[in-house]
Amino acid sequence: MGFRYQGYPLQKKKEETPPPPDSGYSGISGMLSSLALIPEIPQIPESEVPPAIESNPLEDGLDLERMAKATFQEVIEQEKQILRFSDDLDYVGMNIGIAITYILDLLPQTSRIFYVGFTGAKGSGKSTATSICARLCNNGIKLEGVTYPALADACKKKKTLCLDEFDSQSERCPELETIVRQGIDLDAHYCKLVQDGKGRWIPDDIPCGGMKFLNWRNPIDDALLQRILVIKMAPGASTRMIVNNEAPDRFTSPIKCWFSAQSAKAHQNWTSERVRDLIEDKDNILTEKLDRLLGVVPRQMQKGFWMLVVCEVFGWDFDATIKHLIEKQPEDEAYDDYKELVAEIYAQRRELTNADAQVVLTLTDFKNDMAQRVKDKGLYPLRPKGALSWTGLRQECGFVEGVSEKKDSKKSGKRVLIFDEHVLKAIGTETTRQANLENVGALK
Repeated sequence: MGFRYQGYPLQKKKEETPPPPDSGYSGISGMLSSLALIPEIPQIPESEVPPAIESNPLEDGLDLERMAKATFQEVIEQEKQILRFSDDLDYVGMNIGIAITYILDLLPQTSRIFYVGFTGAKGSGKSTATSICARLCNNGIKLEGVTYPALADACKKKKTLCLDEFDSQSERCPELETIVRQGIDLDAHYCKLVQDGKGRWIPDDIPCGGMKFLNWRNPIDDALLQRILVIKMAPGASTRMIVNNEAPDRFTSPIKCWFSAQSAKAHQNWTSERVRDLIEDKDNILTEKLDRLLGVVPRQMQKGFWMLVVCEVFGWDFDATIKHLIEKQPEDEAYDDYKELVAEIYAQRRELTNADAQVVLTLTDFKNDMAQRVKDKGLYPLRPKGALSWTGLRQECGFVEGVSEKKDSKKSGKRVLIFDEHVLKAIGTETTRQANLENVGALK
């Protein structure tokens, strides 16, 4: 009997005989034999294999050649990582605006371009969109807390102005609104007297024409709004987008390389002379495209025209998209009811004035009379800034400083409103006044 431990016999371990070299269990032969034991996996026919997902060439930002060959849609997909618009087609409008900054040297100096503006609720990303444009456009700069010296310096350096909170900044820097108004003309200049440090006043001539990007919270003047391609932000950015915006360069740098490549191609295919011929549209191609924008006011047509020009230069086909973008733009505000009140004020003052004399009224008295009539009619009150503003009514009725408004030395320098032919034509009483003058002449 063998020795037992706790009732269990101890048995001698069997000696294992090593397998022969060619038994199939060692080296490569052993691996192959092991694989043979795995159940066979059915193969998917090549016709049913889904296509491989290609990465966006703008995502890695390493291969310049691949980035230059990216498609417009791939650029938009990259921009969606850091921007969110209420309409996907707005990305096309923003990129067309950015593209203008790369071909300004090809455009005639008499050109009247447009701006790109962002609007939306608080926290919807307006400032972020303006910052992104400053990074993407050619020679861009974002201005916050604008002062006149900083504004003048940026204009003289031919910077593309990207203005954050334009409505509040223009109140702190009055020159800003004037420069932005004039700046759609590429040859526009703003001149102001400044001190030269020696107590002398000298003229400061500032070239202010060029593309601009801006955002605002409160309503801005309608006349300026019509110069802007308005893009509405979509609130509620994702967590991923918020994280991406903390390091935007990895998204914007590849896109800017793409714009540079597109610009180089455009400059290779176009000259200033060819662009001028395109703008003159002697073959009526652009005119026919604009005719498809039915029911659009002239200033909106102007935006559409320049968007078509840019697409021609860069070789992009976005006719249908441009039509959509233009037709959804804010319309001109209707001042017809207010112009009728101006006509009533004129008729009342006409009765107290000689038939052959112009009606002149102190501007303060006119505004007070208008405010009371607006209240009595239940109309939306005219405001210094914003929707249905006094500035808008003044432009509608031709109250242009130096023509219809001036200071009267006989009335202690008070500003007066002159109902001249410009105002009378705007309010529809010019023919009536002319008939009255002719009747007075016949009586004489």
